[in-house]
Amino acid sequence: MNDKIIKIGQFPSAANLIIPEIAKYKSILGSQYKEFSEAVGLFAHGIGIGSFVYLRRIIEKSVFDKCNEVAETLSISEKDFESLKFEAKIATLKNYLPAVLVTNKNVYGIVSKGVHTGMVCAGFLFW
Repeated sequence: MNDKIIKIGQFPSAANLIIPEIAKYKSILGSQYKEFSEAVGLFAHGIGIGSFVYLRRIIEKSVFDKCNEVAETLSISEKDFESLKFEAKIATLKNYLPAVLVTNKNVYGIVSKGVHTGMVCAGFLFW
């Protein structure tokens, strides 16, 4: 006999279970928290590539916002900064960005690869 159980839904959803856990990042992410919760929601619903897009946007916005904020103290022109690879941009701003991003600057490449190759998200960056 081949008795089977097939799960066709869940209540509360995985996203509903995870969202309260990530609320602690709201003060760190500020206006980007909404995008972070969108990434978590997409991942919870099996749309990993969508979560990668949101995570990449969060990283990019963090780096470019910080660059604009400290531009006058940097010893590099805006044009030269824009031409750098993203890991080099993070390295250039290492004194101004969260340590976890500087230490794990390769995460941008991982997230970008996920966007471009359609990989399913295996986890999230929390800082």
